[in-house]
Amino acid sequence: MRFTWCTYDFSHELQFHTVRMAKPQYHRFFTRCNLFGEYAHFPSICFQIPWRNEPWLFIVAAFHVCIMLLSICRRAHPNFLSFILFCLLGGCLCSPWLNELAATHWRLFATDQYFDSHGFFILCVWSAPILINAMLITILLLLQVGQLLVQKKRLEWNVGARKKSEKKKS
Repeated sequence: MRFTWCTYDFSHELQFHTVRMAKPQYHRFFTRCNLFGEYAHFPSICFQIPWRNEPWLFIVAAFHVCIMLLSICRRAHPNFLSFILFCLLGGCLCSPWLNELAATHWRLFATDQYFDSHGFFILCVWSAPILINAMLITILLLLQVGQLLVQKKRLEWNVGARKKSEKKKS
């Protein structure tokens, strides 16, 4: 059996560990396996960023939190939520261009070059929180659609009950 997401064939080692009932060596498994690619040490990368020296990161985080709070507070306004949703998705669509722009002008706002050619940093800082906010807005809109469907069905039942009572009276 060959795992397609790995670059190393573990079939012999897995059979060996199953036959001997030994504890598998997970560390060796994940270091040889290309599960996360070159970003396998993402938590250690996060701890290397000097967060106190990068105020723009706090501004981006505050933006995402404000959008989340705004969408929760204005959840009864579907047109506003739809507008915010399309703006967020447009911002996520522009992330490759933002990454290129930030990679060329990083000295203006950052102390170090974080913007790689694959766009992993902009994905973690910009696109992933935007997609989380977009999912939240989509859930809020779906809940509102569900409430509208329930209201519609109740109105239909009330109209049907009125018609039946009017027929009985006449």
